Amino acid sequence: MGRWINSNLVWSYILVAVGAGVAVLSGLFHMFTDKKAAKSGLISLGFMAVVVVVAYLLASPEIPQFIGVDKFLADGTLNEKVAKLTDTGLYATYILLGLAVLSVASSAVMRLFR
Repeated sequence: MGRWINSNLVWSYILVAVGAGVAVLSGLFHMFTDKKAAKSGLISLGFMAVVVVVAYLLASPEIPQFIGVDKFLADGTLNEKVAKLTDTGLYATYILLGLAVLSVASSAVMRLFR
């Protein structure tokens, strides 16, 4: 049973890598063939970079205190860098969720005024 699970996991990793590669290559092909799409894609990428930088600046390297934290501190899986990156991911998620809610609400309000 263990060999079957391992072979399926390897196969799924291969399929994910191929799918990600095809997605990246098709995006690059579309970007090089359509200049307007390239411009909007680069603006989106810049916006995402700004959100990540803001989230990184808001993040704290303080290690959270919870039951069982000593085990993670002892084996080295939790340190200040990991805590800061985790906080960055959480803040980026919160920022993007807030912006998504604001865009949905503003589109509904703007539709009322048309």
